[in-house]
Amino acid sequence: MDWQQDVANAEVLLRSVVTPSSERIISAIKKVNPTRLCLPDPDKKEGYRLKSQLQNLLLEHYGEAFQLVPHPCSPNVVLIKHLFLPSVDACHADLGALSAPALENVSIPGEEVGRKPVTEKRRQKMPAGSALSPRDSLRRAQQCLEEYDYITAEQEVAGIRAINPDDVSALCSAIMLLHQHVGAYQTAIDTLLAQPPHVLKDKRLRELLALAYHSNAMPAEAGAVFDSLHPSELGKEALVAYARLALRDGTARFARELLRLAETKDGLIAEFDELRREVEQLLTRKAEPVLQQAESAFSQGEWDQAVTLSRQALEEAKNLPKARRIIALVEAMKEQGELITLWQAFESSSNGKERQRLLGRLLERDKRSRARINTLLQVEKEKERHEFIEQRLRTLRQALRDEKWPECYDEVMWLSRQEDAVREYHDVIALSPLFEVLYRNKQLERTSRHDAQEAWITYIEAKKLFDAGRDREALPMLQKVRPVFRAVPCFNSMYHRVVAAQQAAATVEADRLLTDVRGGALSYQESLAHCNAARAAIDILPGESRAAYAAAIDDLLEQLKPSKDTEVLLEEYRQARMTGQTARASSLREMVTEPSALAAVDAEVDALMRIEVEPVPLVYSPDMEVDVAREHPGLQRVGSTDRHVFLGESETSVILIDFVEMTAWRLQSENFSGLGLIDDIADQHLFLFHERGTNRYWRAIMKGRESRFTALIDFTQALCLPEDTQVARAFLSSCKETEYFYVLKDPVKEKILCLGRMTLGLGRNSGPECNLRMEEIQGITRASSAPDHFAVGTKTAMWLTSRNLRMAPKFHLPWHVFGIDQRNRLIYLVHGPRLKACDYKWDLIQDYTHSICLGMSYGHSVRGICPETGTVLMTYKTGRGVFYNLETNEFSNQFSLSTFICTDVPSTWYYMEYSEETSSMRVKDITHEVSHLMKWEEIISMDNYQKIPDEALLDPLRRMLAGEDVVGLQNEN
Repeated sequence: MDWQQDVANAEVLLRSVVTPSSERIISAIKKVNPTRLCLPDPDKKEGYRLKSQLQNLLLEHYGEAFQLVPHPCSPNVVLIKHLFLPSVDACHADLGALSAPALENVSIPGEEVGRKPVTEKRRQKMPAGSALSPRDSLRRAQQCLEEYDYITAEQEVAGIRAINPDDVSALCSAIMLLHQHVGAYQTAIDTLLAQPPHVLKDKRLRELLALAYHSNAMPAEAGAVFDSLHPSELGKEALVAYARLALRDGTARFARELLRLAETKDGLIAEFDELRREVEQLLTRKAEPVLQQAESAFSQGEWDQAVTLSRQALEEAKNLPKARRIIALVEAMKEQGELITLWQAFESSSNGKERQRLLGRLLERDKRSRARINTLLQVEKEKERHEFIEQRLRTLRQALRDEKWPECYDEVMWLSRQEDAVREYHDVIALSPLFEVLYRNKQLERTSRHDAQEAWITYIEAKKLFDAGRDREALPMLQKVRPVFRAVPCFNSMYHRVVAAQQAAATVEADRLLTDVRGGALSYQESLAHCNAARAAIDILPGESRAAYAAAIDDLLEQLKPSKDTEVLLEEYRQARMTGQTARASSLREMVTEPSALAAVDAEVDALMRIEVEPVPLVYSPDMEVDVAREHPGLQRVGSTDRHVFLGESETSVILIDFVEMTAWRLQSENFSGLGLIDDIADQHLFLFHERGTNRYWRAIMKGRESRFTALIDFTQALCLPEDTQVARAFLSSCKETEYFYVLKDPVKEKILCLGRMTLGLGRNSGPECNLRMEEIQGITRASSAPDHFAVGTKTAMWLTSRNLRMAPKFHLPWHVFGIDQRNRLIYLVHGPRLKACDYKWDLIQDYTHSICLGMSYGHSVRGICPETGTVLMTYKTGRGVFYNLETNEFSNQFSLSTFICTDVPSTWYYMEYSEETSSMRVKDITHEVSHLMKWEEIISMDNYQKIPDEALLDPLRRMLAGEDVVGLQNEN
């Protein structure tokens, strides 16, 4: 009968109108007692409640036959023990749970009863305490035991009193001596109970006390002590004794659990196997009725009920082969039924994915049919694979009809990698002559997917031009993609035909031009133009032919070269001085025989290039107080390098601060009007300015009193540009004073055409050129000097060019560069939408994970980046700036850029005060002070970032981008 039934019987007993017998009440108390049962907490609580009510019922009616024996370790717990029948008890009770009538009826209320009286003879032999230490008493007891003097040994142990924690081990050994060798169980009990309360709390002593009670035929006391200890803390002998008590009380499952724990302990107990058999026999007897019910349910076809009952029986007893057999039979029948259902579903399904799913389940369940299932699964996978390839082929054919070349490329290259689609790959290549250059092309496999696809699309455009007879336009495209397709016969055939045709045309054109020159009807300038055109035409010829033509052109020009008079030489000298061709000017100077004329030209050029220089007192003042609101209305930032800052005073006057030399100079020249700083080589103090609205650029050296303009270059004349082309950007060369890099732009289509390099004074510019017509260029900027490198970006990729304008492998991210640290070779760019720092190989060096607002800004708004403090200086309104903290995602309040100035990346922040009265400056490095000088606020918090686009969240940022100072306004509102 299970515990729930015992609870129900106890409830009936409590509600009975007739007083039950004491035997029935005691039996009910022991059955509902949850102490040694494995029950959930709610059931345990209910069991203790019923136990207390039954104990009150017993004592209120039969209390005069019972006494309350205090628990040896817990004064609030008592054992309800029969006065005249020592083997009868009603379990332990909580004094606080006993009713007043129950306490009034018990015998000797309030007195402690239960210890057996010690005889006068034994009391005389066992002193109350010994003057010896516990260790000495133990040693003397062991000596007596060796001499077979058991009485003296018992007396020595009985006198031990443990005072300190160090005495407990000796006491434990002494008690074990009494228990195992003398058999004086009552003496062991008395000795332990005589110890101080704090000593008796030791778990080892309580375990020995429980064993002594058990050996002394005091099961109630032994059970009470065992119940106060956790079974996992007990030794093997104690666990076996505890299990014997549990079996005596009818809690066989608890006894089995104790024996299981005992098996894990070291030692040998003689009665262990016999006790385990008794426990299993009792459990088997309890489980037999449930097992019979399970057999009956199985015979009636109630399989679920049979399994449930069998498992209930196995919870009681493990050695029930019938129960296990019932469970196995039911599971086998269910498994067979599920397999039949799965096979039927597989046979009826026509969906490939579903059939594979069903076969996967069958592979796990039907072990006997594993070979057949694997075969069927392979067939289904091959069928699905074939259908997938057919779908890709249909997509390719449609893309070919629609001339969607990127899709065509992806599908053809995908097929080329499929080992099981060799026949389909051959069939696809035959679909179009355009696919022939892709067939087994090893060079494509060594090229990035984006570049390879781009090369193939360029080839298609070139082939269309070739088929239309436009060989001249097709040739540059074929030359560009030749490294990728040079191993393909059909490409080589077309390329050589185009080259041969262009070489023939070039030969005809060069012969015609040179014939016209030899005719003598042209002026020298016209002859020079014809010769330059002939040089351009023969670039396509083989080396020997090109060299022969070049020599003929040089000889012809030498023959036609007119003798120059003084006026012509002076003009050439003037142009050489104006354009900064120092070596050529020196050579021409020796050819002019009129010193006064040379002096006049020198005076003219020197006057044009002169910069009036005046020192400005500059004091570095680290203790200067910072006024965030201060402005210098007369000063505006013009430009900066990683060591210089230009501040404009007027249209013709600027102040240059050099933070390395810590000097400041006022530079004045009429030429400054309309100029903008476009490039610099800061270490050489070289600067290039662009004259707005023109193709003219001014080169200057600005180093204290040596400051002057050194050249004025008109790229329209230098490059012989057509009217519909303009120079969008120019850069200095760090190795030649007459060499420049330029960017050509179509002003009508607003499209960058090329990045080139040229040298002044050559008569023709044969420098390298990087053709950029294929993509829309978003940005070009200097990456380094000595050697010169440039970063170029489009909407899809970025790359670095060398001095010879050769492109390194692309980095496939759109151009969103905020600054380049030339000193440390780092590129600061925005991606996804945080600021990141990459090296010149595009490897990630630093990721500013909290910089979520930078992706909503433009690169030209960033004036400086300070990696040391993780701050950025940005401007959204002329003359005003804000700081942004990359680590906290906070913006500062606005300030004037004439007061807060900075160098280029890696930037340093400076505060400046300028006195117009004394024309002097004071500066202070505030790089590490801006965090507490400014007000800071998170315009868009990290928590709200995922909610974008939310107009309410974006509104403060939009207002700031428009120039409004929003920091602090939200808190005020």
